[in-house]
Amino acid sequence: MLFNLIEKFFSIFLTGIVIKLLDDYLDEDKDYLLSRKNLYFYLKKGILPYTLLIFSFAVILNYKYSVSLFLSAYILGMINNFDEKLVLGTPVYTEMIVISVIGCVVFGIKEMFSSIFLIASIQLIDDYIDYEKDKPFKKGFAWKLGKTECLLIFIIFSLISLYLNVLKAIFTFISMIMIIFLYSNIIFTKNE
Repeated sequence: MLFNLIEKFFSIFLTGIVIKLLDDYLDEDKDYLLSRKNLYFYLKKGILPYTLLIFSFAVILNYKYSVSLFLSAYILGMINNFDEKLVLGTPVYTEMIVISVIGCVVFGIKEMFSSIFLIASIQLIDDYIDYEKDKPFKKGFAWKLGKTECLLIFIIFSLISLYLNVLKAIFTFISMIMIIFLYSNIIFTKNE
């Protein structure tokens, strides 16, 4: 029982690191323009192999949690490009729908939606916290919805995710806090 809980926690924690690494990879140009260093600055091309390696360990520990959270991050990561066309000429929302359906079929509706609400909650609180940092771009949900509205939706989505899977939600929020702490101590101490 305890070993199973440890596996689930570290699967979520490692998946959170993977999502953060990919976020830094995708935001490298924006951070460069703002003279902010992220993990891409330190890892360069090594960021992708490390990301795949860490995700492999997360999947080994608990494939349902890790893959459903990763798919949810992928789906929600495209939400700002909702109407853009993909290489095949289909709109982004088509890919979002297909991946959501596949996730629901493979993992079940409850598992997939708990992950979607968790990732959405994290994105909302991240955008709320980064409100001032995102000022030059006026992007993020805090800018689009308003700070108060962003915080209220975060609370609602967090409660929904707790209702759908309390253990996964608690482990995810603990992992988020740990990753923020580790990230700020690694990046900000190296930036000094």
